[in-house]
Amino acid sequence: MGRATPLEVILRRDRLVIMVGILGLVALSWAYIVYLALTMENTMASMGTEVFMSQTSPWGTIEFVLMFVMWTVMMVAMMLLTAVPMILVFATVSRRRQEQRRPFVATSMFLVGYVVIWSGFSLLATLANWELHLPIDVPELVYFIYLQSAVTVF
Repeated sequence: MGRATPLEVILRRDRLVIMVGILGLVALSWAYIVYLALTMENTMASMGTEVFMSQTSPWGTIEFVLMFVMWTVMMVAMMLLTAVPMILVFATVSRRRQEQRRPFVATSMFLVGYVVIWSGFSLLATLANWELHLPIDVPELVYFIYLQSAVTVF
């Protein structure tokens, strides 16, 4: 067996590489959320009394995309850390399978799948929020509230 290159030595410490990558991604997500909060706070302070009036106008494409990005980043910031133990177990199993020259799936694909699933949730949350901004008359509103209550109960 030949001597391992420095890159191979680092890659063998996959747990450290994965943890640093996940923590970096979570830190970036939280930084974005803090930025959004500070930006919103400054905007609200400059608006004065208009702050208490909610936005009831229908969304355009930009508002939809921004809300989706906000939900997705928030999900990454909050939910990715809960998956760290499973990601590390998956990385260990995957590395062992690779060492045994058996089929394996890269840990990055596992992580991408996790983020895609939470992005799907973010899309559903964005669609629900978008629906609240649609123009609606009172009978439709009553039906909508009834439908939402029924879905929540079941």
